[in-house]
Amino acid sequence: TLPDAAVRELFEETGLKPERLLSVTMHPFYLVPTGTVQLAAVFAAIVPPDAPIVRGEEHDKHAWLTISQARRRYSWPHERRHLDDAYALLRT
Repeated sequence: TLPDAAVRELFEETGLKPERLLSVTMHPFYLVPTGTVQLAAVFAAIVPPDAPIVRGEEHDKHAWLTISQARRRYSWPHERRHLDDAYALLRT
């Protein structure tokens, strides 16, 4: 399932296991080379604040950011909207 894949990816990339997983949105995007519309599932994970990070081999660093710091790292407007949506869900 999509939630299972999100949990698996989170663990593979960070070594973290979520205490809770929230579905934020489904994001459609168009692939020009294939002429197809794809969907990306966007999740937010709540993890223990003191859990150690174990990065996957393809990563050389990580950071815990405030919402405003994270927003500045995104290039696309929809990424910032998804972050805002996740933050709103986490506050409820």
